Amino acid sequence: MDKFKLRIKLSSGAEFEAEGSLDFVSRQKAEFISEIANKSGGEPENRFYLAWSDLTIDVSGLKILKGKYPEITTNEAAILLIGANQSNDKKGISAIRLSRALKSSGYKIIRIDRLLSNEIRNADIVFSGTKRNRVYTLSPKGWEKTLLIAKKINYILNP
Repeated sequence: MDKFKLRIKLSSGAEFEAEGSLDFVSRQKAEFISEIANKSGGEPENRFYLAWSDLTIDVSGLKILKGKYPEITTNEAAILLIGANQSNDKKGISAIRLSRALKSSGYKIIRIDRLLSNEIRNADIVFSGTKRNRVYTLSPKGWEKTLLIAKKINYILNP
């Protein structure tokens, strides 16, 4: 007889662990999921929907932040702007356009390549090209970071 083990940890803090036959583990998992769905009314507890229109405005085809948020750094603002502009055309944003968007959003910047060096090293941002032709795009890890920053701003706006 095969023994199976399943462990689930949810962001809400709920945990599930079952060990035994495949049938037993499957039934326990189904009960756990139905119990969680009943407690939350069928909807996830921490529901978050990112609407770029809540955070950015379009100025001459370039998305900029609606305001300067003192709680987020220039790096975080750059990540948000890359995500907002990438969501439109899927190609990313050039270094020059990103620089203009940051300045228009109220952030002081140094060279973009130096500003984003840590994010590039951590694989949050991927770039192609050299010097003035450089284009920045977000990796899947970068999109996760973008959502966390957007949640942070959403919390600031709607505590």
